[in-house]
Amino acid sequence: MIDFNTTLRLVEPTEELFRRAMQEVGIAPPGEIIADGKRHRFHLPDDKWKTENGYYQAWADENPTIIFGSWKDHGPGNWHKWTAKKEVEFTAAEREAYRQRIAESKRLQKEEEQRRHTECRGKSLFIWNNAPPAREDHPYLVRKNVKGHGLKEWKDSLVAPVMDMGGTLQGLQFIGPDGSKNFKAGTAISGHFSPIGDFTGGAFLIAEGYATGATLHEVTGYPVAVAFNAGNLKPVSEAFRAQYPDAALIVCADDDHATGGNPGLTKATEAAQAVGGFLAVPCFPEGRGAKDTDFNDLARLAGLEAVMASISAATTPEPKPTETISNTSQLSLSSWAVENYTQGDPEPQKMLVSGRFPLGKPGLVAAMGDTGKGFLFLDLGVKVAFGCDVLKHEAFGGLVEAEGPVVIIAAEDDAPTIHSRINSLDPTGRRFKYPGRLIIVPLPTAGGVPRFLDANKYGSLQETDTFHRMADDLEKLKPALICFDPMQPLFPVDLNKNENGQFAATLLSRLASRTGAATIGAHHMKKTGEINSLAEAREAIRGASALVDGCRFAYALWPVSEKDGRATCKALKVDYMANRVVNGGIVKSNGPADRTVTTYVRNDFGLLVDRTFEIKSRGTRRDEADEILVAAITTAAATGRPFTRTGVNGVGQRRHELPEALQCFGRERLESMAQTLLDSNKVVTCLANGTTVKWLDVPGGPFAEGRGSFEAGSGGRK
Repeated sequence: MIDFNTTLRLVEPTEELFRRAMQEVGIAPPGEIIADGKRHRFHLPDDKWKTENGYYQAWADENPTIIFGSWKDHGPGNWHKWTAKKEVEFTAAEREAYRQRIAESKRLQKEEEQRRHTECRGKSLFIWNNAPPAREDHPYLVRKNVKGHGLKEWKDSLVAPVMDMGGTLQGLQFIGPDGSKNFKAGTAISGHFSPIGDFTGGAFLIAEGYATGATLHEVTGYPVAVAFNAGNLKPVSEAFRAQYPDAALIVCADDDHATGGNPGLTKATEAAQAVGGFLAVPCFPEGRGAKDTDFNDLARLAGLEAVMASISAATTPEPKPTETISNTSQLSLSSWAVENYTQGDPEPQKMLVSGRFPLGKPGLVAAMGDTGKGFLFLDLGVKVAFGCDVLKHEAFGGLVEAEGPVVIIAAEDDAPTIHSRINSLDPTGRRFKYPGRLIIVPLPTAGGVPRFLDANKYGSLQETDTFHRMADDLEKLKPALICFDPMQPLFPVDLNKNENGQFAATLLSRLASRTGAATIGAHHMKKTGEINSLAEAREAIRGASALVDGCRFAYALWPVSEKDGRATCKALKVDYMANRVVNGGIVKSNGPADRTVTTYVRNDFGLLVDRTFEIKSRGTRRDEADEILVAAITTAAATGRPFTRTGVNGVGQRRHELPEALQCFGRERLESMAQTLLDSNKVVTCLANGTTVKWLDVPGGPFAEGRGSFEAGSGGRK
């Protein structure tokens, strides 16, 4: 079949085809196009005299090809290519020739780019070293009502340095008296910025233009990185995140409300998402003009207080969904065959407490006053620090799965209280066998409560030196658990405000990320009516929703009604007293979690002890439970529906098929019981219909002797 479009194109002179290709993307072609396969430079209209920012490389053989671009308008690396034939029409020889042309063009472009950058750095350094400091009465500074923070002046233009993270001058931006902006030819812009302020501390602002950055610095006191344009916000943010992995990065958007697609806000959001930073958007009063878009405009229209309010209201944008391949020019289907990127097993989330507390994540444990959460934290700390047998030691309704150092900052309990509780939790003195593993700081005895957060003179939150020193110490210790009990005195801000709650959650998240520890803040719940569900318990947690939303998990503890408390105490044959029976459970989790409600009963020492097993199993003892499970495994194998210990046919996954006395047990508990039975040889694993020894039976049973068969349609065939 004849492709008439291709035929008509080839009838035209080759040079005219090249011209049309350049015009279609907005580049005015030179007077003559030489198709000799060499790189040529040419002048672009409206450019300065003698400049040659346009380039092309052309071939006029059996498959006419041109590669071209503009250093000024399109930037390095963003070039265009055109061929007379469609790539799918290439012969093998044409395809190889085309590949070589592209590779050669990219090589030449990279060399040219490096040459331009090197030349620019030298010329920029000369200008910067010889330029005087900017006058504070420069027309641009006066009109924008900002100071010239480190700017210089050259031929009536302000000069802003373009720096990399290592402090090397990469080029210059010139700002004319009328506000016109130009870069020194050859300036490398991507990932580079102009600094305003002292770049120390734990928080940085990133904005587009100089006047915006100067306004933000003068209002907040924070250092500001001027990225020059919206497209550079993300590269600069990523450079700062690489240099300062634990810093709070606040990307300050231009709200281009009158421009289609709002590029300022769109690019700022993408930058904040890419680095896990905050997004600040100027909140304008009604009646703003089309050109009123940035924080400098906001200061002019509504005052400095409005700028501070907008920064304080910065939020963490929703993480960007995992990107699919959307750039078709880079799409290679064969590269995304699943065997190429799903090799091996995915890394499982490691847990501190099974089904409850993940390692390396921030969380909350909330309770009403006098509930006993502090004692529960000490109990968890002892088990994590001194080691535990997962078949015996439990905490917060789950099994303790990790061991390691523990740090508990007790903001309300003094040393004598801690001493008394530790004696009751560690009567055999394991703490002396493992010195330094459990660190509990009783702040009332240790000199008072330090402040981890503070506000600068503009009212903006910032971390204190105390927090930074503690974070450094924790990173060296690499604990498995960090607990602030409670967190409110250490974070002395109004946590009912979303921006404050989010800031506090971010600090917990940074500590968790740096240390790999489950980092938990103890918090309070409102005194409310009777709580009957996990959802109601979550709603009762004090503070702004951003505090809970900013953490990866939240666990709540609340007292049961007097009626339920008396019934529970009667069933367990203990005396009833107010607050003796407490319910608890996971009320928020960003990952898989056990949402079972746990019932705790306070013992004689005041510690809440998980009694769910005894209550729901109606007094079934452990040895009786083991016997019931052995009988269930025996019956399942005999009827062709054997269990496995774990997995889709595991005793936990199929616990609805177990006798009623075991159905209230959690998956982890049942799997642990099965392992105990295997260890004692009361149950064995068997081979059937495959190569994996996994099916459970009793010695002498059908599967144990190799004569078992699966019931048709049974789960055992999976």
